Amino acid sequence: DNMEPEQFRKVFIGGLNYKTDDDTLKSYFEKYGDLVDYVVMKDGQSGRSRGFGFVTYSHSSMVDELMKNR
Repeated sequence: DNMEPEQFRKVFIGGLNYKTDDDTLKSYFEKYGDLVDYVVMKDGQSGRSRGFGFVTYSHSSMVDELMKNR
């Protein structure tokens, strides 16, 4: 396993539309690289989106690509 440490590959995604779900998040952010994980954080009680999430790429260079296109 020669993957770089997760903190170099994981990106906080804030300001999400409350209708955004995991699949929507994935389809948008996979344009910039190979996603190994993606999640919209949800409220434990209501199950509603909390308006933010995380995406984790397989390589930190993909994070750079994302940042260039913000």
